[in-house]
Amino acid sequence: MAARSRAILDRFAHIPLEEVPCYLCGSQDADTLVVDPPFKVRRCKHCSLGYTSPRCQAADLAQVYGDGYFENDASAALGYSSYSRDVTAYVRTFRRKVPVISRHATGPRVLDVGCAAGAFLVAMREQGYEPHGLELAPAMVRHAREEFGLSEVYQGTLDSAPFPRAWFDVITLFDVLEHVPDPVGVLQQARTFLRPGGILVLQTQDLSSWLPRLVGSRWHHFKQVEHIFHFNPKTIAEVLKRAGYRIRRRSRETAGKYFSIGDLMDRAHQMLHIPRWMLVPLRPFARRYVWVNPRDEMFIIAEPLREH
Repeated sequence: MAARSRAILDRFAHIPLEEVPCYLCGSQDADTLVVDPPFKVRRCKHCSLGYTSPRCQAADLAQVYGDGYFENDASAALGYSSYSRDVTAYVRTFRRKVPVISRHATGPRVLDVGCAAGAFLVAMREQGYEPHGLELAPAMVRHAREEFGLSEVYQGTLDSAPFPRAWFDVITLFDVLEHVPDPVGVLQQARTFLRPGGILVLQTQDLSSWLPRLVGSRWHHFKQVEHIFHFNPKTIAEVLKRAGYRIRRRSRETAGKYFSIGDLMDRAHQMLHIPRWMLVPLRPFARRYVWVNPRDEMFIIAEPLREH
């Protein structure tokens, strides 16, 4: 079984762990998918939600997402090896998503929650949108402001967002919802910042896809310190419904990303057990980027339900 978290546990040894039941239905009757001491990933037998228990205590989870999250040498277990090195690839990734979002957006004002260095906001600004962002890591906020000129990126969360209510035409959460202890609450907060006719865009993992079924506990999204939920089409629809949304569009086709050959080599070794010596011929191309979509994530556009 997996043993990824040992490489980074010392950093967060001060954070207490907590056992939790299923977030959606409260059941404790679950299959164990991953054993990664001290963590386990479970799948509820009643509603099929995937979740980590025990996990880092909810009140302290924000500590995980400091500057070290984006630049670290244990990215198989946490965060990114070098977000700043790969940021241009993230901009390229989001450029491929912008046309899909634009077909549903009815206005120019965009808020990206968990925006990192602002790659998505750069791609939206190129198409005439008005970019705003929220990010926890100070270094990423500085990068967004100083390197990309995104003056409306702020450190913090929706709790402390310095924006008017009912102000945004588009709110996005890319690879965010699996990290937060109360996904319904976060989506309800986001809804208060959407103007009438606004849309919510999110991307998150799909536990029911083929890749986790093939590689089991070696799936690259099983990162127990940070990924405390693993959704599927049924459970993400339930989360959105409870938060007051209906899904307008859901697909796996739009959920791809640009990866470096070097990252793909690492994942091939970790997930498929391909010996590193077999990957040596690819080393000269390690910093080249290719579009990859293993179809193990969901790209969703949703709209708030009308209140009666």
